[in-house]
Amino acid sequence: MSALLRISTLFLCCVISSDLYAQTIIDLNTYLDSRKYFNGNINLLHTQGKWQYFSLSDIRSNDYNVDLNSFYSEHNLRYSVLDNKYKITYQGVHRTGINNDKYRLGLLVNISNILVADWFKKVNTWYFVNFHFIEMGYNYQLNAFPQMEHVYKINLFKNKVYVNGFLDHNISVAEGKLVSKIVTEHQVGYNFYKNLFFVTEVRLNQFMNNPFGVGIGLEVLLK
Repeated sequence: MSALLRISTLFLCCVISSDLYAQTIIDLNTYLDSRKYFNGNINLLHTQGKWQYFSLSDIRSNDYNVDLNSFYSEHNLRYSVLDNKYKITYQGVHRTGINNDKYRLGLLVNISNILVADWFKKVNTWYFVNFHFIEMGYNYQLNAFPQMEHVYKINLFKNKVYVNGFLDHNISVAEGKLVSKIVTEHQVGYNFYKNLFFVTEVRLNQFMNNPFGVGIGLEVLLK
């Protein structure tokens, strides 16, 4: 993917996040995975008016060592419409390797603000679906409806415990046939001291040779 598109992604993210300390949440996690690798990730959420910027960056090493050899990141810009029920979205995906970055446009539907909103609020839960309608990849190749992303969070016991996760349904065409692959993670966190959490996570990634794993680790939440 051209350097121009990468620079454009970072420029747009910096513009929206220029007032970084106004409404910002930084989420730091580190895990040991049952598939014999260590990984850490940094999540950043910044909201400013109708604009929202969310990024995740995941780094990984093999055999539980500290020599990092894999990188994956997503950068999302979202603009709220219709009382925050919907968001127009842009996503840039960057990862280890060449000729594999993606750029997507879509629409986020905030289910918890549309359907039985009072119930979602009562049970301290939110849920949205992000429909990525168009994707541009290597050599400016365009793909239609490449992914549908589900994200949720449930807060329990006066926010001492949470359950959250995502499911990405990826659709592509290979040799004239539709290929469907799932990437999903579901995490339970326990707030044991101030902004520190013990976390355990169930993971499934159908792009990996060993798709199923369990991670345990620590989380630091900064607001």
